[in-house]
Amino acid sequence: MTRVLRRGFVFALIGSVSVAACANGGDTTGDHGAADGGSTNDAGSVAESGGGSNDSGMCMLGSINDCGACGKACATTDPKTALPTCSDATMTATCDIKCTGEHYDLDGKADNGCETDDLPIQDTATTAVVVTLPDATAKNLVAPLYGDKRAHDTDVAARALGREDWYVVTASGAAAGGGMTACLSAGNFPSDNVLEVCITQSGSTTFDAPGCKTYTVANDAGSSCVNPNGMAGNDLGTFYVRVRRTAGTSNANQYALYLRH
Repeated sequence: MTRVLRRGFVFALIGSVSVAACANGGDTTGDHGAADGGSTNDAGSVAESGGGSNDSGMCMLGSINDCGACGKACATTDPKTALPTCSDATMTATCDIKCTGEHYDLDGKADNGCETDDLPIQDTATTAVVVTLPDATAKNLVAPLYGDKRAHDTDVAARALGREDWYVVTASGAAAGGGMTACLSAGNFPSDNVLEVCITQSGSTTFDAPGCKTYTVANDAGSSCVNPNGMAGNDLGTFYVRVRRTAGTSNANQYALYLRH
């Protein structure tokens, strides 16, 4: 074990983990250490415990209580939206946050946590939002499609572009003609965003390429519209519609989804 005295602290390097103790001129580890034949059990027990300053004055670099220096604690946020994190177990470590649940950090500011939630979860056939079209009257739906670059405690891979939004649409009664149609518009999104709208054939939960169309914000032409399997004339039944972002930065804006049959 190597000890280095720096600014009133003794640092002991145990493998790849840095453990520090306040230096008071006497024994700083609770024993005589490996250098003079003593035991390193005290320091080892701190390393195994996972960190935080304890009653003996020891600290664990890399914990949220000792991030970059002994006693330098990461600011806490509302645990319902975000949790504090420490980047690594070095003296150059920095504090950050990770989002919890369905919360997103849209403004990029750690001090107010992950301030926006994206509920309800509607990214599967079983959680799809129910929509009914009992006649030829069309419906317009408006919803957010959030995403961020923060670490998340669950479903990390889905967060940069945001969760998919699914709708289950039941069309019945008189139809306006032209078949079941879903149209997506998102002209207020950042110009690097590319979104996609898809619709299944009646009674299916599977999206196929002919029933999908992209909406590129930079080339905004008003909206992108799809029919089941890319074909018009399928008016009645139960259809699944999906909206998702396939590229681009996160934002706090909303898309518009137009449905008719």
